[in-house]
Amino acid sequence: MYKRQVWQGSVEPVLVPWLSGHRVGGSVVMPATAYLEMALAAGREALDTAVEVEHMDISNALVVPWPDAGGTSVQASLNPDDGTFCLTSTTENSGQTRSHARARVRAQLRPRPEPLDVERARRDCPEPLTAETFYGACDSVGLCYGPAFRVLEEMWRGPDAALAAYRHDAPGDPYTVHPALLDGALQTGVALLLDRIAAGHPHLPSTIAALRVWKTPAPHGLMLVRERSRTDEEVCWDILLT
Repeated sequence: MYKRQVWQGSVEPVLVPWLSGHRVGGSVVMPATAYLEMALAAGREALDTAVEVEHMDISNALVVPWPDAGGTSVQASLNPDDGTFCLTSTTENSGQTRSHARARVRAQLRPRPEPLDVERARRDCPEPLTAETFYGACDSVGLCYGPAFRVLEEMWRGPDAALAAYRHDAPGDPYTVHPALLDGALQTGVALLLDRIAAGHPHLPSTIAALRVWKTPAPHGLMLVRERSRTDEEVCWDILLT
C-alpha cells in the first residue's frame, strides 16, 4: 500500500508567465491542459513510469487574479493505490478549499496509434481558415489567447473535422507537453464551433476521457480533431497531435 502524495505551491508569474495569455471574459483562467500536465507529472513521480490520464472531470474553473497571482495556492494529490488524482486551490483571502478537477492516473498501457493519414485529413478538411481570422473570432467572443497560446499557424476545417499546423519553440521540458501547446489541440476543435460560440453558446472543457502521450511533440507538426457527437449542450471530439 502506497501513501497518498500531495504537492502544493503558489501561482508564481515568473515561473508560468505564459498563463496570463489564457483569458476567458477578461479573467486569467488556468487551462484544462495545465490540469492534465499536473496529473501526468504527479503520476510519473509517484509511479516512476510513463502514465496516462483517464476520466478527468472538471468541476470548477480555476480563475487566477493575475495582479495578485501569488495569493493563489494550488494543491495536487495522487493516491497511487487507486490512481485517484485531485486538484484543488485556496487563496490568501479565503481559507476555503475549492475543488477543480478529479481524474484517474495509471501506468500507460495502450500502444502508440497508427501515424496520421495526412492526405485523408486534408480531404476531410477542405476549407482553409487563417490563424489571424481564427484568433480574431475568438477575441470577439471573449476567448482571448496571448502570444504564448497562439500556436496555430494554418488551419483547415470540414463538416466534422478540423486540421491545424502548429509551432511551439519549447514543446516539452520541463513539461511532458507544454500546456499552451496542448491547448492548441483544443483550439483546433474550437474552429468547428465558431458559429455556435458567436451565437452565444460558449463551450469550455468539462470532461476529458483520456490523455496518452508517447513522446514529447516536435516543435512543429499537425493537430487533427474529429467530432464524434454533438448536442445542444455538449460536443465530443477525438484529438490527435503529431
